[in-house]
Amino acid sequence: MFSLTQSSKSEFLDKARQAREERKGHKDKEKSAIHIQALVRRFLCRCRLQKQIRQDVDDYFQASETGTSKKNALSIFKIARKLLFVYRPEDKVRFEKLCRAILASMEVENEPKVWYVSLALSKDLTIPWLKQIKDVLWICCQLLKKLKPDILQDNKMITLYLSMLVTFTDTSTWRIVRGKGEALRPALMRICENIMGHLNQKGFYSILQILLTNGLARTKPSLSKGTLTAIFSLSLRPVIAAHFSDNLLRSFLLHIMSVPAVVSHLSVLTPECMASMQTHDLLRKFILFLSREEQCLDICVCLEGATHFAYLAT
Repeated sequence: MFSLTQSSKSEFLDKARQAREERKGHKDKEKSAIHIQALVRRFLCRCRLQKQIRQDVDDYFQASETGTSKKNALSIFKIARKLLFVYRPEDKVRFEKLCRAILASMEVENEPKVWYVSLALSKDLTIPWLKQIKDVLWICCQLLKKLKPDILQDNKMITLYLSMLVTFTDTSTWRIVRGKGEALRPALMRICENIMGHLNQKGFYSILQILLTNGLARTKPSLSKGTLTAIFSLSLRPVIAAHFSDNLLRSFLLHIMSVPAVVSHLSVLTPECMASMQTHDLLRKFILFLSREEQCLDICVCLEGATHFAYLAT
């Protein structure tokens, strides 16, 4: 009788354990199903949102092209924020239109509300605007890295993205600083320096080096005078802004002056750039920088073997 009771008890405990495991299994399956459903719903919701945002962007540019709506700085800022939120490589055409809209706004005469850069003076929008232009310019850099100067369509895109970089790393072309706006120049120049510092941290000089190499390291240079001037100006601006600091001189030497025959191409295609080098006494600064053994060794270690010859030839 005792053994029978013990057996019944064991059987009861086994059934209870199995029931618990079954309930736990059902709960786990239910949780998994809910989790999968949530992921699918989130994915579909995100797809719908991205599709709607892209449609809004397309509608904005279409309305601008047909003249049914007038672009101003704030509307460009808002549409740029939407595009950057969903930006993917397949949005290159939309991004191109955004860049053209921004540049076009900077060319309008006597309409401060249209100038994209005017938002930098807005108390509420200064920081968001600064972040946005940094993001836009870095996308320009990433696209430049993939473009080939010898391809006509790519060359047009190179001109566009370089124009963006040239425009927003110096205030000289900004209409907002003309006349009474001259007092704003120092503050706006600091914004430009902030932008250049951000780009440098992300790898700006490496991008310029790739672009120069693609366009110059060939039998016949595929970079035009204007493009080469823009690249050289962009490479020199951070150095000047940093008052020829060792860190920026190092980047300039490593990524710009090491491009094969760059000085030869500059002297032939853009003598103005060579004059700029002379004005800033760059060659003497380079020699002084490299005269220090530690820095010279650092440059030599960073450069590839074949590049040493190009560097020495320069």
